[in-house]
Amino acid sequence: MKMQENNINFTSFYNIGIWQTQFNKTNSKDLIEKCYQIKKEFPTVSKSNINGYQSESNLHTNPLFFSLVKLLNNINLQITNYPNNRISDMWVNISPRHSLNHKHNHGHDIHQLSGVMYLKVPKNSGDLYFYNPLNTNHVNHYQPTEGEILTHISLILLLG
Repeated sequence: MKMQENNINFTSFYNIGIWQTQFNKTNSKDLIEKCYQIKKEFPTVSKSNINGYQSESNLHTNPLFFSLVKLLNNINLQITNYPNNRISDMWVNISPRHSLNHKHNHGHDIHQLSGVMYLKVPKNSGDLYFYNPLNTNHVNHYQPTEGEILTHISLILLLG
């Protein structure tokens, strides 16, 4: 069979991105203390964190974090303009030197947002890699900074 040359056109109709913001309304020292309090009170769970601590994903229901949940819900509202898009899971990762989170996503819903918030970033901390779920060869990497919030759709694969 003779190979036919095809003129193939591509139209991009779905833009996958990452929203970046800094938080300044929240006391990071206070949040760090609350995170270590959770670590002290609750055992680690094994989801994506390797050699570090990861809490259960129900911290959005813990009164210690209500002011943070309010802040994050307001950020989600600014991004989506949809008031029912609320925090449904929230957890803490504490990643000391030589720890990381293996490649993972936070769900399979294109309408669901996920995020990463950096309270503390020691010198020489690793980067965070975002993999496009439609083409995993397309990778964006970020060198996190303290106080940074990165929000993305839950389908995006993360490594870091």
